Amino acid sequence: MAAPKRLSSLTDASLATFNKSAQKWDKLFCTRIVGFFAYKNANSVSFKLRLQSQKTSITIGLAHKITITQAAEIALKMIELINNGEDPKDALRKPGKTKTTRIISVPENDLAYLGNFFKQVYVPHVIKEEWGSAQNNINTINREFKHLFDRKMSELTAHDIEQWQDEIESRLVNGKALVFDSIKRKYDTLLGVIRLAIEVSNKPKGRYAGLLFESPFKIRALRGASKAQKNEYEKRRKEIDKLNRRIMEDSELTAIETAMFDFGKGLSEARERSRQHSARKHLPSLLTKNFPHWIIPFIYLCYYTGLRPNDVLDLKWEDFYNGKFTITANKSKRYNEPVIIRQNIGTRKRLFKHSCQEVLDLWRDDLGSPATGWVFPSDNDTSKRLGRDGYRKAWNSILKLAGMSIHVYSFRHHYISYQLSIDTDKLAVAALVGHKTTKMIDEHYSHHLPSKADDAVNQM
Repeated sequence: MAAPKRLSSLTDASLATFNKSAQKWDKLFCTRIVGFFAYKNANSVSFKLRLQSQKTSITIGLAHKITITQAAEIALKMIELINNGEDPKDALRKPGKTKTTRIISVPENDLAYLGNFFKQVYVPHVIKEEWGSAQNNINTINREFKHLFDRKMSELTAHDIEQWQDEIESRLVNGKALVFDSIKRKYDTLLGVIRLAIEVSNKPKGRYAGLLFESPFKIRALRGASKAQKNEYEKRRKEIDKLNRRIMEDSELTAIETAMFDFGKGLSEARERSRQHSARKHLPSLLTKNFPHWIIPFIYLCYYTGLRPNDVLDLKWEDFYNGKFTITANKSKRYNEPVIIRQNIGTRKRLFKHSCQEVLDLWRDDLGSPATGWVFPSDNDTSKRLGRDGYRKAWNSILKLAGMSIHVYSFRHHYISYQLSIDTDKLAVAALVGHKTTKMIDEHYSHHLPSKADDAVNQM
């Protein structure tokens, strides 16, 4: 009796050779199944299927956990599902054990299912509580864990997370493996959904009583960082610290302000060109605006207040009173004792063209002199504030004009360093920027400043 024909051209011998000699991110393609290949990770080999239509890949499993035949069967099932217009990830429900797709009908109102609980309970909750990271968390769950939406939360397993981690670790970011810290943040976001489910389940008289009593991950679901991932994280951390945690030069600040106004001028001129066309004559002119784009007053406020970008976006006109503003630090809103930030609105100019008070007056005038509402309302819905990362596109355009590469957070670092340089008490500085203690300042900023002894020597 003839031996059954192998599904894949990959063999145990070729896989062993590949594992031994291949470099990280190398591929060994199967010549019988289109798009099926072995992939060299940092510390292992995984099987993958390339989706030609989407120009991406799906991780099937690790080579030391499933056989070539099992992986090939799953790859073929994925291809079949794709051809039928179905989700190829359905083939991963029971890797190597089934050739049929498990079709699950999820009751719309059964909140035990991850997707239902996420959409009907978690999303409204985080939006209502105004978590600073709400939209980011929502996007992360939708992007990373949607394939688990048809599963009951109580039935999720560490294996589900293991498979997800295998897949995400194979992604590339600027030619480098995604650092472990980023992977953990995504996983922690999922745990946030689970924790909320447990919390509402343990309220005896609540509508969700008995929904989920304990975490389904009874063992550590996420693998720890590899040595390569730890090195990558440390390298990036040092690069970021070097780039951001410093006093900005006057020349840099001048270049940024010039670029801001050049950016605004470019927008105004582009708008006028658009208005020359009959279909766009209705567009309002930007030439009469003090600031053609909200990014300009936004950067000014980041510079003058040292607030986190998200706290600046959280400002409302009613927060300003009698030459001061008072807000709750977004990062601390979930705490029992949230941090309250109070600052005077400066009327003095520090290098920039406008003082903080002038910027606020000019920007309020551009908005029609509102007494209440968001200082930086959404373009699409003025009842909502601008999104958390809404500044990035405009900010990158300004940086390009300035010929620089810095983070918006640099204004916060500059503010803290400036306050310390003029001998403002460290505890006062911490309060101004939304910290309860001086720990952060002691760890990250004090070393930037010369000691009193150094000052004395320099003056001799």
